[in-house]
Amino acid sequence: MRRTLSLIDPKAGTMEPLRRPRLALWTTVGVSLMCLLWMSCYHAAYQESSITWSSNEDGWGGSTDDWQSLLWPAAAVVAVAFVWITWDAIRHSAHYLWIGVAATAAGLGWYHSIDAYQVPVEDVVVWIIAMAATMVISAALLVDSVMTLWRRYGFPHRAHPGLLIAVARPHNWTDDGGQAAMIAFQDHTGVRHDLRSPLDHELRHRPLLAIYDPNDPSDPDKLHIGVPYVPEDQRSGLWESLKRELPAPGDESLWEDAYSRDPGVSLMWALDRVVDRRRDNELTAEEFEAEKWRALERYVNTGSASEPDA
Repeated sequence: MRRTLSLIDPKAGTMEPLRRPRLALWTTVGVSLMCLLWMSCYHAAYQESSITWSSNEDGWGGSTDDWQSLLWPAAAVVAVAFVWITWDAIRHSAHYLWIGVAATAAGLGWYHSIDAYQVPVEDVVVWIIAMAATMVISAALLVDSVMTLWRRYGFPHRAHPGLLIAVARPHNWTDDGGQAAMIAFQDHTGVRHDLRSPLDHELRHRPLLAIYDPNDPSDPDKLHIGVPYVPEDQRSGLWESLKRELPAPGDESLWEDAYSRDPGVSLMWALDRVVDRRRDNELTAEEFEAEKWRALERYVNTGSASEPDA
């Protein structure tokens, strides 16, 4: 059976075939940062015994002109950059990955320095053991984190040949006797379904994947939920489009979604929404101007351009 996957275009607001995110560039950057982290940590540990330090005149600390002393700070900067770039896609796995890579590289660097610089074993053995232990622990945590991501993105069910996939949205999230929400989606025939399904609190305002049985799409027991990867800067637009395509009670008080990083983003989306309504002829020219000033006034008075809850 042909598997279908649909996505709402945030700009057009219409259903179209899902185009997988073009992650080749960011994947290349992430791998390059890991290689740079490996080299920085390896050479920092390998060359550490060759760096000559001179004591400061006040007796506190020391200094050196050897550029290799900057390798450890450089490794820290690379690690921060790697987490910043990859967090939205791989989340906690980013921490475990860079820690494991750094520990492995540093441990090998200290080990190889024993022969290269005749470093006494007792001077580095504690560091080597510590790095080995860190590597083992981070590897175990990484495996657990990757398995969690595998389930989060719904891959165990997405690979099933008899199931179809559609972009979905949650609504009416509750925490009574377990976190759950209604999952709204359109099946392959265009029929809308709203099915109750367990859902974590953090996912209550974000696009989802409904993985369903095409022979019985209305059965909640056969519904599986996955999280599509959508870049964070596009997530708010997709969420707005989903609410237009699959409206639900209470949407007017939810439009300022959970991904606004600052009040300025709230104002931006408020003005965009007013422009969309004018473009769709829902507002006259006078109403358009009035709505713009209302959004600006709310932003100035409250620091948010969102409509107050009813």
